[in-house]
Amino acid sequence: MTETIILLYGSTGDLTFRKILPALSYLKVNNLLPNTKVIALGRRDFDNEKYYDFVIERNHELDINSLRDFVSYYKMEITNLEDYKNLKNHLDSLSNENTKVLHYLAIASPLMKTSIDFLYASGIASKKLDKQLLIFEKPFGNNYIEADMINTYLENNFSEEQIYRVDHYLGKPMAKYLLDYKYNYYVLNQILNKTTIDKISIVLKEEESILDRGPYYDKTGAITDMFQSHILQMIALIAMSKPKTLINSEIIKEKIKVLKKLRVNYDSLVFGQYLGYLKEDRVLENSLTETLFACQLTIKNENKNIPINILTGKKLNEKRSYIKYHLKDGSEVVINLYPESNVLLTNQELKGKLDILNEQNAPDYSNIILAILNNIKALFVSKEEVMIMHKITDEIKALKGKLLIYQENLNIEEIFKNF
Repeated sequence: MTETIILLYGSTGDLTFRKILPALSYLKVNNLLPNTKVIALGRRDFDNEKYYDFVIERNHELDINSLRDFVSYYKMEITNLEDYKNLKNHLDSLSNENTKVLHYLAIASPLMKTSIDFLYASGIASKKLDKQLLIFEKPFGNNYIEADMINTYLENNFSEEQIYRVDHYLGKPMAKYLLDYKYNYYVLNQILNKTTIDKISIVLKEEESILDRGPYYDKTGAITDMFQSHILQMIALIAMSKPKTLINSEIIKEKIKVLKKLRVNYDSLVFGQYLGYLKEDRVLENSLTETLFACQLTIKNENKNIPINILTGKKLNEKRSYIKYHLKDGSEVVINLYPESNVLLTNQELKGKLDILNEQNAPDYSNIILAILNNIKALFVSKEEVMIMHKITDEIKALKGKLLIYQENLNIEEIFKNF
């Protein structure tokens, strides 16, 4: 019998073509998916070959031959309970009580509740069936109240151990590195500590506009899209104390401690909108949605509060992401996340570049899938983290003020100087 079955809900969607199938291809080619079947679920009238043709039309770079042996198409309507009952019979024919089943819900948020309801009603998944795992992506609700409703609904039907909330930034090699350096990189541990750090900057810049995502982005904005998830998770990783062990629960516990201690400097809040945003397709005529957000945070500490300056925005001069440590001696340590993946040291005694992150060249989503298969929950977002992050962002949104209309040559350092 098959050891692992991965069910792709939303198998004809953009996320599947761009991220999930390339990751599965990489894992298969590198012999990291032994005894695994992938079932692509969809309502289109496809057989396997028609599905492969459909996929390759949308991602010409994908090695479709690497998928043929273990990816099959299964026609079903994910809003039809009878189809779930038929799916259960199909799964039963491929598996036994020891088979791990990953339900990857790469579908729109409005369909999520229906799918989860029918998985439970059909007998496919429940709390008692701990080998049935649910995987879904942000947003985990758009505010605290909505997130609380979603989490309550989930825990009524499933255990927290079965639920994997994906923040794709945690699938990047950077996330593993930020955990590892606390244990394995003596030099950085000596440089980066409470006595040496003056402040920290976290910058996630994008060159692109919102492209064709008008209806989604106009309801979301930069705070929910980037700060509420990616940036707060990065802060939790870089600021957490060294866990006693690398056990999932210990790492999550330390991340939660950081999030609970975060304090926002409300005088530092900057909300921006790029010039021309109001002319984007399907954006409200007088939209006040922010495409840029900046602020300063500190972590409540008995000794010293280290400022953390953050900025994220679209339509800027380059696509670049980095974490910069400003040290008291005037030197810097820069962890480059994109487009390079390395650590740059400007300390005169240690000047140079560490290509630590380049040790792993796997697609981000292959790291995510492997983490699920190996039960590495630390690279996913827990229920408690979701609730704390929403509490922080809801308070910020309530104070949203006048928008700064900016162009791509916006001077980030000038914004940070005003904090």
